[in-house]
Amino acid sequence: MSQLRFQMGSSVDAQIKNINNFILARTGCHGQEYPGFLTLNQANRWMLTKPMGSVFVIYAKGKIRGKEYCHFLNAVRAVNMVYVDFQTNRGGRITGRGRSYPPYPGSLGPATSTAPFVGIITQETASGGSHLHAARQPGSFEPDTLSLRVSAFIKF
Repeated sequence: MSQLRFQMGSSVDAQIKNINNFILARTGCHGQEYPGFLTLNQANRWMLTKPMGSVFVIYAKGKIRGKEYCHFLNAVRAVNMVYVDFQTNRGGRITGRGRSYPPYPGSLGPATSTAPFVGIITQETASGGSHLHAARQPGSFEPDTLSLRVSAFIKF
């Protein structure tokens, strides 16, 4: 569950509900939540049934290099699913003391990948020179351990 439970809610269900309500209040888009947890393949299949441009809130839990992690991130329906995390866009962020962090490699935009991930990933660019990062990063979940909760926000 998120480390920000004091702000977001005391359970995963409460956090998803609060995120959905926040998005509804800001955009007018209702979330279509898939009930229960899904495997990565199941989640991708469900998300790919939504129109291009749909945005998803993903709660992911699983293992990375044998250790349990959980994390909220976003996904966008393109030709395939693109997982996005804006928290990793930390280049130039100002600290409490007025100093900025040094930029991370590839931190000019949000971290993106074709697989769910946690935290600052190495952000090695995928082949083809696009800004999409390679799927297997040090921060990528091990696919066979991954469980996802998904809410879809469809662009009309």
